[in-house]
Amino acid sequence: PHTVRLRDGRTELARWEFAPHDFQLQLSPPFRLPAGLRVLTLESNREETPHRRRERATDGDPRPYSLRVAGISLTEAAGPEAAVAVGKHRDEARQ
Repeated sequence: PHTVRLRDGRTELARWEFAPHDFQLQLSPPFRLPAGLRVLTLESNREETPHRRRERATDGDPRPYSLRVAGISLTEAAGPEAAVAVGKHRDEARQ
């Protein structure tokens, strides 16, 4: 499976496992972030080089990439709950 992690520095906030090829909706368990500006990183365990022009991340960019993200949202939960990350992803790995 394709593993994608959401990190805040060295801290892993969420982890998702994706099956190849289809867009998938994933939810994380709630997590807390400290107050203030944060730099969050999506980290993937895969990398694929596009085989056809239409598979490229952008026109003229043949560099490898590991996933396409259709959207991400963080929501603030009411009360003592924390933010929840929501991601849609299409694994482009060829099998």
